[in-house]
Amino acid sequence: LSLMKNLSSKHALCIGLGGGLLLSSALYAAYSYILSQKSLDKIYKTISKKKYSSNAKVNEMLQACACIIEQNDYAYLGSIRSDTAADKQQPCCRLVDSRWKPPLTMPYMYIGTNKASRKYTQIQQNNNVVLTMGDHAGAGYVSLYGELSEMQ
Repeated sequence: LSLMKNLSSKHALCIGLGGGLLLSSALYAAYSYILSQKSLDKIYKTISKKKYSSNAKVNEMLQACACIIEQNDYAYLGSIRSDTAADKQQPCCRLVDSRWKPPLTMPYMYIGTNKASRKYTQIQQNNNVVLTMGDHAGAGYVSLYGELSEMQ
């Protein structure tokens, strides 16, 4: 109480707002974590029923990959940039929206872009790409190598 008398009302308000912000941030983080765990459990239950291969170990690995793919809305797309002036090729990487997945992912992935983007031009010149997604809960990742083709 004596501490409160020594503090101005502005200081007390700042301390109160800061404490409230900290508490609400912690509650939001806990709520987000619980929702993401429920979402991951649902994804795993769905994918664990999928049979990608007759080999049990290969199937288990592909199910783990599919879970990582399904939990990501964004991915890193690596392509090759061709500089025609110097006749050089350089790798290029950017974050892309990868939310358009067929049911249970594999074997196809869809990404969105527009025809005015540099990535569209690069892919027209060389459609060999890599799409990489990270595992939020662990240190794993999935990289999909292939040819990108335009959908009509």
